[in-house]
Amino acid sequence: MPARPWCAIGAVVVASIAAAAPARADRPSSTSPATHRPLDRAALAARLGASTPRARAAAARVDVAAAEVATAGVRANPALSWEREAVPGRDAHDDFFRLGWSLDLAGQRRRRVAAARALHAAAAAEQAHDGLERALRAHGAYARAAHARQAGEVLARSRADLAALVEVLVARARGGDAADLDAARAGLELALLDELAARAGRERDDAERQLAAALGEDGGLVAVDDLALPAVPADGELDRRDVAAARHRGAAAGHAAGAAPRRWVPAVELTAGLVLAGDATATEAGYLLGVRAELPLADAGGAAVRRARAEATAWQAEASALAAEAGTDRGRARARLLAVIAQSQRFDAGPRAGAAALARRMGAAHAGGARDLIDVIDAHRVAREVELQALDLRLEAELARLELHRAEGSAP
Repeated sequence: MPARPWCAIGAVVVASIAAAAPARADRPSSTSPATHRPLDRAALAARLGASTPRARAAAARVDVAAAEVATAGVRANPALSWEREAVPGRDAHDDFFRLGWSLDLAGQRRRRVAAARALHAAAAAEQAHDGLERALRAHGAYARAAHARQAGEVLARSRADLAALVEVLVARARGGDAADLDAARAGLELALLDELAARAGRERDDAERQLAAALGEDGGLVAVDDLALPAVPADGELDRRDVAAARHRGAAAGHAAGAAPRRWVPAVELTAGLVLAGDATATEAGYLLGVRAELPLADAGGAAVRRARAEATAWQAEASALAAEAGTDRGRARARLLAVIAQSQRFDAGPRAGAAALARRMGAAHAGGARDLIDVIDAHRVAREVELQALDLRLEAELARLELHRAEGSAP
């Protein structure tokens, strides 16, 4: 039978696709750049334990708070002074040597130390909370990087299967079979898959750079461990460091509120000294004693009391709000995690188990002439989407697990 014109046109299209397909298959569109370094979960844990710029900044804030404790406990230094009284034109003068020392009769130093210690405890709790947040962000970035890598691998396998089908169809078309339009259709599907792989490559590159940034490093890190479905978690205790930090800050404000009313006790300074009174004929020695007290008439501490009590109330309310939100967040995160785990298990036992087998059976049926090409392409697409959906569920479960750890205040 003479060849039809549209078959010749299709053959041209097939030839162009067949020539381009190997080159596109060799493109590293869904792979990481060579500069990205591999990272497994054990190495991730080790790097989280090492010093990073953020960790050093948090430790420095704790050191500042510790220095404030020492500063608050410092007593006032004694003061030494010398004065001379003389009248011009008279050969007489008096010299005064004074030693003065302030006394804290109100006990404000002790309360300042207690407030500084509470602030130091708050800084330490905030450091622990910041460290947990950094670990959770790093584990979340690792999960996203692993998801992006595995998604690229799924697309690469799907492309390899489809490319094999295109090669068979191209060979048939060149042999005079009327499969040239089928080959062109499969080739277009292959080109679409290449674009999906290119986008997956960009997403993987970005995810691996975010993983490196979460660890305070440059470039990118390849998450080499695959995503796995987490186990059903046991009930954990709430250990929210941000709640503890708010309570410590409230305690510090309470100590300040307790110190402020004692401003009515005057600050006393004791003075003792030596007096040398002399003229041209003789010099005589004497002594001086004195007491200096500040009268709290204009400022008896009332304004400071109101401010400190308001600050203490605000921090106590903040701690109560955070504790209430923590309980709600834990229940919500746990329910979400259990739901995603159950859905993923059902999905693995149902659609995922049959999708790959269906694609293979469709391919064999098409080779025997029993099925149309569109059915085969659809089967490959379904198998690919099923694998990607399974990966999405694993990523969602891992992120839900991390959210549960965040709500409980526990390390992942």
